Amino acid sequence: MDMLQFMIIKDVAQNLCLNWNTVKDIEKQKLVRKYKMIDVIIVKYIAINEIALKKGHVYQTVVMDLMHSCIIYVAKDRSQFFWIYRNLKIFCCL
Repeated sequence: MDMLQFMIIKDVAQNLCLNWNTVKDIEKQKLVRKYKMIDVIIVKYIAINEIALKKGHVYQTVVMDLMHSCIIYVAKDRSQFFWIYRNLKIFCCL
């Protein structure tokens, strides 16, 4: 599925005579394998950003590794935000 680096899913599906959903599922599996384990030991600086998705107070919290410019965690709602404290062992002084 390296073709997805250069083409959209629709084009890959047409070239390989596959269903769009099949190509999407294969790509999802690839991404899960690639990003399943993130080495948080090398993370020194993080950025935390809360994004409003809808006007009904639906939020996502995104945690990024600033030195490597990559997302290391996405909390789908505010209740998942405490993953950061448990897994990254971040201490905060207020």
